[in-house]
Amino acid sequence: TKSSEILAEEPTLIGDLVADREVELPKEVVRCKYFAMQPMEVSEALEHLDMVDHDFYVFHNAETDTINVIYERNHGGFGLIQPRPAGAESQNNDTSLPAAS
Repeated sequence: TKSSEILAEEPTLIGDLVADREVELPKEVVRCKYFAMQPMEVSEALEHLDMVDHDFYVFHNAETDTINVIYERNHGGFGLIQPRPAGAESQNNDTSLPAAS
């Protein structure tokens, strides 16, 4: 049928349309969200991450008194992004944590 022929050709057509294009990200902020952040432990943030429909969760870390991001890693496990004061950079910005027992 005509519709099955169109469906059979569609993946090739889509591939041709996007194959040579660069990914274009928005050049401006188009939306802002504001929400209250109660300080919490990393373990609490991980629980909240499980409840939201995102692969990351922004929270106020009670231990460090800074804003952190906990996220699901592509190869399993979770990552934590923490700010470091300017001038305190080290050559290794990636620290693996021991597995929880």
